[in-house]
Amino acid sequence: MHDRSRFEVICFSLSKNDESEYFKKISSEVERFIDVSQMSSIDIARLINSMRVHVLFNLNGYTKGARNEIFAFQPSPVQVSYMGFCGTMGASFIQYLVTDPIVSPLALESLYTEKLVHMPHSYFVNDHKQSSLEVLDPSTWPSRAQYGIPEDKIVLCNFNQLYKIDPLILDVWCRILHKLPETVLWLLRFPHAGEAGIRREARARGIADDRIIFTDVANKSEHIRRGVCADLFLDSYQCNAHTTGCDILWSGTPIVTTPQEKMSCRVAASLVNALGCKELITDSLE
Repeated sequence: MHDRSRFEVICFSLSKNDESEYFKKISSEVERFIDVSQMSSIDIARLINSMRVHVLFNLNGYTKGARNEIFAFQPSPVQVSYMGFCGTMGASFIQYLVTDPIVSPLALESLYTEKLVHMPHSYFVNDHKQSSLEVLDPSTWPSRAQYGIPEDKIVLCNFNQLYKIDPLILDVWCRILHKLPETVLWLLRFPHAGEAGIRREARARGIADDRIIFTDVANKSEHIRRGVCADLFLDSYQCNAHTTGCDILWSGTPIVTTPQEKMSCRVAASLVNALGCKELITDSLE
């Protein structure tokens, strides 16, 4: 997907080969793929520097398995944060952040230590057209009955991890359920232990158990396909749907989102804006 006469893409893998389709795809499509999972951070930095890499991308940021100390050694003259961590690195050794005008508007650039590199639409790319094309075929769509979803209800959903549901947004969702008795809220047991807490808090807000439906986490293909069973995705507030947002939109279900200032609170707005659906972006939870 890049001009090989002008660019050479080298991947330094911090993880062992897990035999996944993603590992195979990435390792086979770049010019060079180097497994550095067993090397020390200083040795990885020396290797990168010896290869005279012009631009080094950090695809992990402050997430599990990250090795940010490699970047602290400044093995490449230009170092860029992209995709893996949704926010500023706050580090002098990362000079640029790949983002877009909705997620990181210039009016909020003071929140970032990096210089902002704006992509023209949404910075949050996905490969659904290639990896999940079958979702567009109605014959592959599951029925609501498969998930215990009533056919005669308006189904509101949120498929994010449950830690993203804060008391404020749960208040809003429960008010919606109160005002619209024909609705149900569909959530994931993500993790299982979170279901009891959500149900307890919903009961305290006057919501009966049968108004909230929990489903187990599924494999990627099923996860995307079952999105068609919902009518509307209600976005979380303090941390939006990111990958989950791409998944649900690909299934054809719209997202309503309310962006805040933080980058992690603006990703869903970026996604629906790129689709030309700005009317799904609200400026208030009311």
